[in-house]
Amino acid sequence: MKQQPWRLALIALGLLAGCASAPPPKPLPAPPPPAARPAPAQTDAQRRTEFDRSLDHWHGARTQELFAKLGAPKSSTRSGDGTLVHLYARSAQLKGPKGPVTFSCVVRYIVNERSDRIINHSIEGC
Repeated sequence: MKQQPWRLALIALGLLAGCASAPPPKPLPAPPPPAARPAPAQTDAQRRTEFDRSLDHWHGARTQELFAKLGAPKSSTRSGDGTLVHLYARSAQLKGPKGPVTFSCVVRYIVNERSDRIINHSIEGC
């Protein structure tokens, strides 16, 4: 049986119509913008706050525990109100963007002399 040319054209047209009706692929979503870096001063302040909070665990500890962990303080002084202050200090030369920079950190642990327990601390530099 001989096929009519118009039937072949209809079949071809049907096949092409099926291809043309497929939806185009969806574009990929755009990547999120890179996270903004905090300013160096903000990063430094955050680091310093975290360091200060990390020293809170010493509050209530006896001075012998502090000495066993950190060694002898650089100096100790007594105040007239019954407190004792143990000073720990460290410094180092670090590479800075414009050359060497001296980094120093001073931590003072305030001790109630009667109970021999640390009641507070303060930091400088760090």
